[in-house]
Amino acid sequence: MSSHSKNQMQSIKVIRYGIRDVILIILGENKVPLFKPQLLYQMNHYDLSFIPDENKINAILQKLAKQGLLAYTLIGNSYGVTLTKKGETEYNIIQ
Repeated sequence: MSSHSKNQMQSIKVIRYGIRDVILIILGENKVPLFKPQLLYQMNHYDLSFIPDENKINAILQKLAKQGLLAYTLIGNSYGVTLTKKGETEYNIIQ
């Protein structure tokens, strides 16, 4: 926990539901994913304590969008989520 300034936003949360994984990739300030999606399964940065179903994920995204915290679109099986508040951090949720 020593590198403070540039990489403090990096984290990965995997939300499991049903037979699919939803991978939350938090991008850095330069809009580049901090980890490549195909490497996530080989790493141990998983947080499985948050396990909603698909309806709950949609409800969470809609609630945050209504609060002005993010804008999101649903394209095929992928969510494209962008925070609109301070920091402009982009979230990609891949089903």
